[in-house]
Amino acid sequence: MLLREGAPVYHGRRDKAAEHFKSIGYAPPPPDGGEDIADWYVNLVAQPGKIYARSGGKSNDGNAPVTTEALASAWRASPLCGEQDKTKHSSSEVELKTEFALKQYGVGGCHSTWQHFKWVLGRQYKVTIRNKLFVTARLGAAVMTSLVLGSVWYQLPKEQGFEKLGMLLFCILHISFSNFSELTFSVEQKYVAYKHVDGRVFPALTYIAAWGLIHLPIALFETAVFSLVLYPMVGLVLEAGPWMFFYFNLVLANVAMASFFRIIALLAPNMEAAQTFPGPVIAVFIIFAGFLITPTKMGFLSFMYHVSLFAYALRSLCQNEFLSSSYDKVVAKNPAEYILYMQANPAQNTTAVETLCANGAFECSTMGEAIMNQISIDDDDSYFWGGAMMCGGFWALCFLGSLQALRKVRIQMNIGSSRAGTDAEIAAASNEVAVAIPKSPSKAELATAANPDDVHIDQKNIEFVPMSIAWRDLEYTVNLAKQAGGGTKQLLQSVTSAAQPERLLALMGASGAGKTTLLDVIAGRKTGGVRKGTIKLNGHEVEKQTFARLTAYCEQMDLHNEFATVEEALEFSAKLRLGTEVSASQRRGFVEEALDILELRPVAGRMIGKSGSANGLSPGQRKVLTVAVEAGSVILTVVAKRILREAK
Repeated sequence: MLLREGAPVYHGRRDKAAEHFKSIGYAPPPPDGGEDIADWYVNLVAQPGKIYARSGGKSNDGNAPVTTEALASAWRASPLCGEQDKTKHSSSEVELKTEFALKQYGVGGCHSTWQHFKWVLGRQYKVTIRNKLFVTARLGAAVMTSLVLGSVWYQLPKEQGFEKLGMLLFCILHISFSNFSELTFSVEQKYVAYKHVDGRVFPALTYIAAWGLIHLPIALFETAVFSLVLYPMVGLVLEAGPWMFFYFNLVLANVAMASFFRIIALLAPNMEAAQTFPGPVIAVFIIFAGFLITPTKMGFLSFMYHVSLFAYALRSLCQNEFLSSSYDKVVAKNPAEYILYMQANPAQNTTAVETLCANGAFECSTMGEAIMNQISIDDDDSYFWGGAMMCGGFWALCFLGSLQALRKVRIQMNIGSSRAGTDAEIAAASNEVAVAIPKSPSKAELATAANPDDVHIDQKNIEFVPMSIAWRDLEYTVNLAKQAGGGTKQLLQSVTSAAQPERLLALMGASGAGKTTLLDVIAGRKTGGVRKGTIKLNGHEVEKQTFARLTAYCEQMDLHNEFATVEEALEFSAKLRLGTEVSASQRRGFVEEALDILELRPVAGRMIGKSGSANGLSPGQRKVLTVAVEAGSVILTVVAKRILREAK
């Protein structure tokens, strides 16, 4: 199939293509001329005017087939058109014949949600624990920060309420922002999650739940280290109850902010945006926490105090400290009033404050209540659990938001290429320089020169149903941005074809012809625009919820988890793609065959790593792994093996 600007200009047998273009005025290169026929086809759809002129025609002739519309019309008028609709396969050969296939079609997942969750949780655990820099950096930062803060505020006197208020706020800030280091890791991993969720490998709920649960032990241990070092150094109440409440609230703040950064990672289009988006929210949380601006001085913005997560957490920690029994000493509620009274009554200098309070000399309260009054923090103990409840609610809100973001939001990566230009732009371009390519060897020469190791290797452990996919009159139209002039643009124009089992369909065209767009539309990856036409899998209308899981789609970008090994990636994909009818031994045999057929056995235990990293897989190996992970329903033969060897 040859495409130009989304329109098919030829679709049929390879050996008939030259005959068709010769019939409309193009002169194919002679077999012994040195120019490769495949390159000639690509040049033809890229620069038809130039190829037509080189063939002896006049490209400025109004009837010359050098535009997309003319080439497409010439193909539709050709007697060769329509042969692609014919097939040698009977209808019974493309039906869903096995019980396994019938059960899988229309089912959203191979296993229960609980089984998916267990496998995803195990994978997330391995991925997290192997990221040693991330784990050790967080624990090391907790130790260092607690020591520094403990030294700065070492053994604060009880009466220094403002200093303790600032110290408690800084504790909340540190434990919250320690999750910022997870942002980079989360942004990189979301593309892997996109691929798995879109392919119905596992439900989005299992991934978000596993992500949060794996973070919980880190939060517990990190906060415990921080609290055990800092708490006794700064002179807070050394009692089990207040310490446990202090620790519990910091853990909840840790988990809540981790969930917040998680949803930011899922919504941000790139790392720069992910680092910028939290800024306004965090600024509101800090400014209106009750330390920089007291609640009584916020004026009409006082409602911001009631939406600040840090305000609730700080008030709970203050009440936990200042309303404890260690602050039950009776003192003057207003220190200024006490000083004025003593200046006016110097004879009372030796009288105990408790006695003066009993005599009604001035208004009195406990030391804790007096400090709370000075720092303008509400001492109503009905808010004692407000911080914990606010953190829990904020976490639940972010959890639901993350779940919807993973289900609905997709940050499209730049895959494919843009159109080369309009017919008028191409016709006005300068003449290209033809490059002669040596003649390709014949089939006989290839057979005699073939590597004896290239033997036919078939997948044998699991019997799969061959599938054919057909699409008819497929059209795809998108809305143009106002900057581009507005309106609509049709990227695919009545494309009809089919891909049959054990047949290789070559989709060719110049950059921007619509190859990637066609594949994305067939695979259901295009969420915007308007699609028309029908797509059928084994004669059945495609269901988007199931189609992605039943087909293998290897994109240009190789998206893998860098901390998983090659064998683990295959095992994980096989577990979630193959149903319960497939036994563990069959599944393991399938993985073993994939490692052997695709020659991944030597690197089976190697971690995938980042693209281009020294210790990870090479680009060619990553591409082979992509095929192996996606090919859960593809029987690979020696043809695929040879193609993949060239990719290496």
